[in-house]
Amino acid sequence: MSDATIVHLLRHGEVENPAGIIYGRLPGYHLSANGGSMASAAADFFAERAVVALFCSPLERAQETARPVAEQLGLEIVTDDRLIESWNHFEGLKFGVGDGSLRRPAHWPYLINPFRPSWGEPYHDVAARMLAMMETAREAAAVLAGVLLIVVLATGWAGGGNSGVTTVGVNASTVVYQAGHRPLAPEFTGTTLTGSKLSFSSYRGKVVVLNFWGSWCVPCRAEASTLAAVAARYQPSGVSFLGVDVRDTTASAQAFTHNFHITYPSVSDLGSAITLDFTAVVPIAATPTTLVIDRSGHVAGAVFGTVTYPELTAILARVTAKG
Repeated sequence: MSDATIVHLLRHGEVENPAGIIYGRLPGYHLSANGGSMASAAADFFAERAVVALFCSPLERAQETARPVAEQLGLEIVTDDRLIESWNHFEGLKFGVGDGSLRRPAHWPYLINPFRPSWGEPYHDVAARMLAMMETAREAAAVLAGVLLIVVLATGWAGGGNSGVTTVGVNASTVVYQAGHRPLAPEFTGTTLTGSKLSFSSYRGKVVVLNFWGSWCVPCRAEASTLAAVAARYQPSGVSFLGVDVRDTTASAQAFTHNFHITYPSVSDLGSAITLDFTAVVPIAATPTTLVIDRSGHVAGAVFGTVTYPELTAILARVTAKG
């Protein structure tokens, strides 16, 4: 038997949420028909694996995801409160400009710091309880003399399970917004790393890959060569690439683009003003984040975290084909 313990983190399936509410920890949000199919597919995936324990969030959508897995494997569901969704100031509200909660200035101070974040449970607190939970799971595996466990999470990105958003592959942090559900990208004007003015409106009519990065960001360094490769492939066909350099110095940013052979422009976002404007329409919680903007200026896809070549090109293939 292997000495390693494998803990599988399984996100809940798609939630029935036609109003696009950020449901957070609220009760009464259940899996959609598609979400039920996702849960069944997860059960089939684990059917031939020697799983010894199943831990789950107390929230309904997670329990509904765990149930077919438990039935398939003949396991009891162990409910653990540490697997619950992060608390969020916008819980129960529709997040956005238009008819969303951002029409009320009283909510604006909660957007001031996306890196903590200012709107909810601190990331380090979430990480601490999740790491503690996974240690509990690992210890359970040792007691049961097994090496495989499943932890079903009632958490995800801030889209709230909106049926207008689909994931790319198995990565819940890489999404495509369906037509009619694409938020309008904010306009902005900034100064490039070479000192010239740039207006985002000049990109209207083009598909744009917009990458939020910083030279201080370790994952940004990990994805830089991927972005350069995707740009080399798609720029000749008319796709534009633009960076937003967050909380950085010009010298460090210029060294970064030189070292990683990034040839497309970046605008400086020293005070995170551009980032905060975009946070009002898409859940940018950290750097890096990469958005794909369609020809009408709407956000058509996103990678919340480090991009991979297959994921980004999959989004671009859909957006460039459909406009």
